[in-house]
Amino acid sequence: MFAAGGKENGKVTHRTDALLEYLKRPAETSVIVFLVQADKLDERRKLVKSLKSGRVLIPFEELGEHELKQWIVRRAAEQNREISEEAAELLLSRTGNHMQQLASEVDKLCLYAGSGGRIGRGDVELLTASTVEEDVFALIDHIAGMETDKALGLYRRLLGRREEPIKLLALIARQYRIMLQVKELERHSYSPQQMAGQLGLHPYAVKLAADKARRYNAERLGELLSALADLDYRMKTGRIDKELGLELFLLSAGCFHNR
Repeated sequence: MFAAGGKENGKVTHRTDALLEYLKRPAETSVIVFLVQADKLDERRKLVKSLKSGRVLIPFEELGEHELKQWIVRRAAEQNREISEEAAELLLSRTGNHMQQLASEVDKLCLYAGSGGRIGRGDVELLTASTVEEDVFALIDHIAGMETDKALGLYRRLLGRREEPIKLLALIARQYRIMLQVKELERHSYSPQQMAGQLGLHPYAVKLAADKARRYNAERLGELLSALADLDYRMKTGRIDKELGLELFLLSAGCFHNR
């Protein structure tokens, strides 16, 4: 009714005459919300023109990252709390742009901080659930820091949460690939925002990747990706046990770290 679309030769015909008549004299006690699953409205449609001419068309577009951070800061301020920019960034990376979940998490953090309190990164880490991607980032951190015991401990916790080793391998490879791409873009003087747009990533994820990429050179990252590709093949063809294969990689990955 509101947007162009539909498969060729399979379009749905909407009879909007009754709705157009209703919109001329809507019930004062009712509010109608139309959910349109499209990037934009079709300005050619009679119904859209009618709504625009009546000045009753109010779009609610998804907020961007900068706007979401401002919204988090305002919601905390309304409760007499302050939240650091780093904490807001981490909360966004864990929650995404789901406003209802964001509101719930901000309110929980405010309750924890108390009136006049300040919410920092540590509070977000303590009170919100980490994503698998974030845990994989921590895993890579431990590998880069030659902290084998911590890497294995985190890996076993992920297995305890029933995370599939092949999925974890794919996520590890993805993070190393992002680190390699970030190094290449930095070489061409891309800004963090430009890199985020180029790679289709959250700017906070690019920032983390850039920090970790400094511990490696491009050659080492290439070696790691090659080793992971070989391991992926052996795991999927049954040549090595999946859990054992990834554990052996974690034990040996420190050899790829820059000396």
